Amino acid sequence: MRSRLEVLHALDRPEALITEASQQLGEDQQQVEAQFYLLLGLIEARRFQEAEEKARAFQKDLGLSSFFWLLKGYIALASDELKAAEASFLEGLKLDPQDADLLAYLGFVQGFLGDLRASQARFEALLRQDPLHTQGLSFMALVYGEVCHRPDLARQLLHRCLQINPQDATILSLLADFEALPWHKSRLLRQALAFNPFDRDARQSLKRLDSAYPRHAILAGVQLLLAILLHQLPLPTTYWMPVLLGSSCLQAVFLFRHNKHLPGFLLAGLLTFIFFPVQQIDLTRFFIAGGAGALLVLPCYGLHLLLSHFFTAKDKPS
Repeated sequence: MRSRLEVLHALDRPEALITEASQQLGEDQQQVEAQFYLLLGLIEARRFQEAEEKARAFQKDLGLSSFFWLLKGYIALASDELKAAEASFLEGLKLDPQDADLLAYLGFVQGFLGDLRASQARFEALLRQDPLHTQGLSFMALVYGEVCHRPDLARQLLHRCLQINPQDATILSLLADFEALPWHKSRLLRQALAFNPFDRDARQSLKRLDSAYPRHAILAGVQLLLAILLHQLPLPTTYWMPVLLGSSCLQAVFLFRHNKHLPGFLLAGLLTFIFFPVQQIDLTRFFIAGGAGALLVLPCYGLHLLLSHFFTAKDKPS
């Protein structure tokens, strides 16, 4: 029969778990199960300073358990104390050299400490004994993507994770971080939220991506109104038409970052009003402007790819 502590942990009720574990420790301060669950509750409640204090107090009773050192290292990692986390994970591996979770976390920490050779050795040892360890694969992807500046390798590892579990919302969100194209990011974040609607970080990332569309709509509206107004003024079109045409193409270039279909529609619509006064627009002229827009889409897309390559290359270390 499951204990009350185990049930509260399974129900994801960290505050209730902390209260229950504290009550049991009040009756018996050396109750090992209550000590472990109190640490787990404090970690899940993100009360890391208290968790660190309790880990020091419990070390005498729990220090022969590799799981204790995993928790202690996680607490240090959550507090950005990477060297302390590394020391804890190493202590745990002395007790159980085959512990897959300890190998994964140690590889992750050593990677972010800059010891890439040691990190690689830990991940290789992990994957030899458990090739389907998705947490280890995702940690390895983070090291490749964030430390080695190789998002291509990070994506490969994350796709391996999704082959193991296609509904892993955490992996989908992480893969979105390493995607260069916003429409790919948006698709992955929507998939992640479909599997985990309570993922606050994924929802905020998606909101930031979607906020670009209203800005583009406002800019397109301003250009459209300017075109209508300028056609009514006694100004030669050679003065203002190239300016509006250039700004429309520039907007299309940046819109490609968010959607691969909308720039064509944007150019077809804007060019109709740039080339012809409102009173002269008909279906024939709309198709003429649409044809011109289709011709301009290709160089706009080429410029978008060039800029994307330039800024991606700048992010990589020399």
